[in-house]
This record gives sequence, C-alpha cells and structure tokens, in this order.
Amino acid sequence: MAESKWRGRTLGKDPREIHQHCSPRGQKLEQELYKFLRQYRATPHSTTSVSPSEALNNRKLKTTIPELPLKQQQPSMPQDPSASIAQRDAMQKQKMKVYADLKAHAHKRKIEPGEVVLMRQPKKNKLTTPYNPKPFVMEEKKGSIVTASNGSQTVTRILLNLKLFLRILQTAKRIVKRKMKKRHQEWSKSLQKPRKTFR
Repeated sequence: MAESKWRGRTLGKDPREIHQHCSPRGQKLEQELYKFLRQYRATPHSTTSVSPSEALNNRKLKTTIPELPLKQQQPSMPQDPSASIAQRDAMQKQKMKVYADLKAHAHKRKIEPGEVVLMRQPKKNKLTTPYNPKPFVMEEKKGSIVTASNGSQTVTRILLNLKLFLRILQTAKRIVKRKMKKRHQEWSKSLQKPRKTFR
C-alpha cells in the first residue's frame, strides 16, 4: 500500500518520503529514484497525451509499462509533434478557462465612452467607501485601459477599477422599493389583526 501511495506522488512534494520508503526494505535510494524517474518520463501526460521522454526525443521509451499492441494503437506522434502538443495544450487550457469562467459567473464589462462611472479608491479607514462618490465621465477606452475625467481631474485606470454609475442607482432604487414594499405589507397585516377590547 505504501509503495502505490509513493508511486502516485511526484518527487517535488517530499523527497524525504522516498528515503523512508527505501530504508526499511534495504533498497538503495538512487536505484529507487531512477526507477521512479523512468516511469514518470515514460507515462503519457494527461493534457498532451504524450510522455515527456517521447516529446523530448521524438521516440518511445522502452519500459515495462503494459501497452496495447502496435496494430491497435493510434499513431501517437504525428509529423510535427511540437505543434500538435502545443495545440492540445492550448485546447485544454481553453477548456479550463471556460469552466472557471462559468463557475465564477465571469462576464465582459460593457462600459462605453461617454458613460458615467465611479472609480475604485484605496481604503484609508473603516468609513472609506469602496468607490469614490464623485462620478467620472469616461472619455477614452483602449482595450482594458480607460481614461475618465470629472472636469477638474483626469485619471487613467484599468476597466476593473470602474463601476457603472447608473447601475448603482438602479440597484439602490430596487433595494429601497423592496424595503418600502415590505414595510407596507407589515403595516397592512397589522391593520388586519383584530384589536383586543378590554371590558
């Protein structure tokens, strides 16, 4: 059980574990290390589906790892291996990005020049608001870099440091409306309750 646990890990995590694994059995550390490295270099990578040795030397490494016969195997290395590895790697990274964006509910900010925005400000004390209450008008946008001004001051910031002013007003109005509705419901319920009469 200890052997399978140790084989599943990479050496970068804890090299002392290899020494502890080898010493009670009387095995030499160097031999076990070479055996581990040979198996690691011959195992196909999950992203590229090509082993590190095969990617480096452009040929398969002879090992005792069980494999399918050559007739049943698909050709693992095409004419240009580095291009296909890079392509598969890019594809896997794109998959991970899409998954992470879905989990985080990420979306592009749709702020155009001419719109009123609020700027994020550094927190100085407990009472400091996350955004500067003075609104800015966005003048220019180059990719994710934005230039905005409020008449007396012109600033250049990243798009992440901006928030659409109208969206904040709409959210505030929605919250106020919800609170007013709740108060009205509570008030109407209190009127409907029968009053106690004392005799």
